[in-house]
Amino acid sequence: MQAFSRPGGRSYKALPGLAGFLKWPASAWRSRELLWELIRQDIAGRYRGSWLGLLWALLLPLLMLGMYVLVFGYFLRVRWADIASEGGVALALYAGILLFNFLSDVLTRAPNLIIGNPSFVKKVVFPLDLLPVVTLSAAGFHLLAGLAIWLGFLLVVQGLPALTLFWLPAIVLVMVPALLGLAWTVAATTVFLRDIGQIVPLAAQGLLFLSPVFYPLSLVPESWRGLMYLNPLTYPIEAARQVMLLGRMPDLAGLGLYFCASLLGALLGYTLFRRLRHAFADCL
Repeated sequence: MQAFSRPGGRSYKALPGLAGFLKWPASAWRSRELLWELIRQDIAGRYRGSWLGLLWALLLPLLMLGMYVLVFGYFLRVRWADIASEGGVALALYAGILLFNFLSDVLTRAPNLIIGNPSFVKKVVFPLDLLPVVTLSAAGFHLLAGLAIWLGFLLVVQGLPALTLFWLPAIVLVMVPALLGLAWTVAATTVFLRDIGQIVPLAAQGLLFLSPVFYPLSLVPESWRGLMYLNPLTYPIEAARQVMLLGRMPDLAGLGLYFCASLLGALLGYTLFRRLRHAFADCL
């Protein structure tokens, strides 16, 4: 078993497998000050050197939403069941894009988490399994900025949202373990197989077009809809639109099933990461 030290001289062991996975949240919490500093640096680093700085976190989703209104609402005139207006269609599209960007941001940055930080592996004692948390938290920050723009546009075109909107945090949170599992898996395996870094962006685009982001799930042939739910984006996008736009409760059974699958994905990814970690330094 490996041990690592935290600032202040404290050390503890990172156990592989289920036992280590169950103890990992407590370990992450003890490193919260380090995490906060890394998250702050990660978010600020994206806009360092730009004139508008963090304002881009709001301007980019605003510009993106404007493009969706123009292209899909007025040019292509995409229509959704139960959503008649162009503004409502744009909101439905943008809700899907927000969740896709949340996943894509974590997935596409995962290949570089270890190979892009060799000093963390070789020169300092560092809890490497926290690096995906930094990426996930930065993606969550941009998700919140996008949701603020989405909510502002909703207030303009439709008025106050339904109370079911309060279910949205639960829908996002059930995605978190799955995203951590993906990040751990991709980050660890890329150390040994660098081609994964080339495959991941293509896989992200595949997830985009094979999930109901630009089209309603009702347009998919019924015989294929079951396979669509193997995509980790399908259920969250469908559930998010239900609570954000249609004022409907999410499918609680589906929410629970997705959360169980998400936890399993996190466990598998964490276990793989811990088992491969000892060989990282030899490959960098």
